[in-house]
Amino acid sequence: MDNTFFIIDGHALTYRSFFAFKDNPRINSKGFNTSAIYGFINILYNVIAKEKPTHICVVFDTKEPSWRKKIFTEYKANRPKQPQEITDSLPHIKDILDALNIRRIEIPGYEADDVIGSLCSNICSPKINTYIMTPDKDYDQLVNDNVFIYKPQRHSFGYEIITTSKVKNKWGINTPKQVIEMLALIGDSSDNIPGIPGVGEKTASKLLLQYNSIDNIYKNIDSLPEKLKRTFLDNKEQALLCINLATINCNIDVNMKLDDFKIQRFNIPKLEEILRNLEIKTLLTKFTNMNIQSETQDLTFEL
Repeated sequence: MDNTFFIIDGHALTYRSFFAFKDNPRINSKGFNTSAIYGFINILYNVIAKEKPTHICVVFDTKEPSWRKKIFTEYKANRPKQPQEITDSLPHIKDILDALNIRRIEIPGYEADDVIGSLCSNICSPKINTYIMTPDKDYDQLVNDNVFIYKPQRHSFGYEIITTSKVKNKWGINTPKQVIEMLALIGDSSDNIPGIPGVGEKTASKLLLQYNSIDNIYKNIDSLPEKLKRTFLDNKEQALLCINLATINCNIDVNMKLDDFKIQRFNIPKLEEILRNLEIKTLLTKFTNMNIQSETQDLTFEL
């Protein structure tokens, strides 16, 4: 398969990069914390150098409330405020992506997962292997024979490729699509999705293996043990809400085609200006050499 498409969860990678240097932050002579920027761009370089994608993009969340927040005001309400260092770093990261000619996408009212899901649904095909770079478990629902999660490992800079079989084994389900039902049943503390009270992973897995979906559980409600039956009946409205919250919207009109994400040569003068101002010039040589390789070896870049 000739085409490889990397879709990067921009905010997730920014957070990971920032906290990787939590105990030893990178501060330039102006007192500006460049940890998130340095980490983000270094990881991006390593992915391009190692995996040699033919297509790439970075998707960011926006400041506007998402549709989930509108239907459930407590959605993500338990999350701490974004660190100011990350807020200050994001404009520089986006400028660097522009200098690298890497397409970045932000759609107001939608979270990155909805945009990424829609890219996978509308653009990707069996003719291209797509890797979603994120540590977020919600994305497991998007995995199929040609869509994989490129998951950063928690305590190292390695990565794990999450496949269909890994998703099924991890969650104890029949298909990655059932991740939606699992999250709706057990809840998701990171997003403040409540789930069904008292239903844990083992019970949820058993129910989904037997009934396949929450809708089918309710259709067979009388077959449940009395206590569990009462729990489901008392929380039916919440169950339906949780399904909605946990489902990645794959139907956004992104109005783009695969060729829009083709890797291109970098704008080195623009990149140099940005990195010199930030005092993280060590990365400049890496990208300059990669540009030279694209000219001499005809690797993955649009010449």
